[in-house]
Amino acid sequence: MALYSNGADTRNTGADLVLGYAASYAGWGQVDWSAAANVNHARLTDVKAAPAVLSGQQVLDQSARSYLELAAPQYRLNLGALWRSGSWAVNLRESVFGPSAYLATLDNVRHYESRSAAKFITDLDVTAQLNKAWSLSAGANNLFNAYPDKLNGDYRKALNAAGRQNVAQYPSFSPIGINGADYYGKAAYRF
Repeated sequence: MALYSNGADTRNTGADLVLGYAASYAGWGQVDWSAAANVNHARLTDVKAAPAVLSGQQVLDQSARSYLELAAPQYRLNLGALWRSGSWAVNLRESVFGPSAYLATLDNVRHYESRSAAKFITDLDVTAQLNKAWSLSAGANNLFNAYPDKLNGDYRKALNAAGRQNVAQYPSFSPIGINGADYYGKAAYRF
């Protein structure tokens, strides 16, 4: 059974800053520099009473509240440099994700906090334009194979003790994903 409810009011505040600059380095090529930053804060301002059909259950328990208020990183910073010279292009990006957290529960009595500290993710792409139609690229997303902090160990033990056979090591709320690095090579043809 699904229940859709306008169960809470939130207040979201923050600021964004985006900067870009293109620079030419004579015989060394051109670099497009970029920087973007975001700071945000979300908080619940009002939680509505549950409809009578729920017989006293909560619409938003402590876990749901933590997901709304704590699971998104408090800040994010993106730095980029796209270098181009002749038939070559190198795109380097660094992303910094601020800390985040989540409270998980099995019984809505005891809560287990999983935290993820600030994380740095480096992406790199190198492209060679062979002719007007063909290009070859190689690169990596999350070049240095960063992972989020592991789930709270006590929570994992409680899941297993409850027969839930938990195999997850990393939190699903992590903005950097749970799969580590992704390396690739590609050939592209433009019609």
